[in-house]
Amino acid sequence: ELHSYIDISQLTDDLGGSIAYDHDSWIQQRTAVERFSANTKEISITLQDAIIQWQSSTLPNDVETTTILLEEHSK
Repeated sequence: ELHSYIDISQLTDDLGGSIAYDHDSWIQQRTAVERFSANTKEISITLQDAIIQWQSSTLPNDVETTTILLEEHSK
């Protein structure tokens, strides 16, 4: 009866369609996408913080102060 409303090419094999579906693979892919999304969000926040810090910093004009600034940034 479902096939009279939806073409079999749009249904998964468990519903008599032609689309292969593996729930375990879907879960693995979904969790990988969620981890990637969380990582990109964290990186974006870190980058925004760094940009704000750099924009509010006055860059030194001498070697000694530049060295100190680089050492502080490396910590």
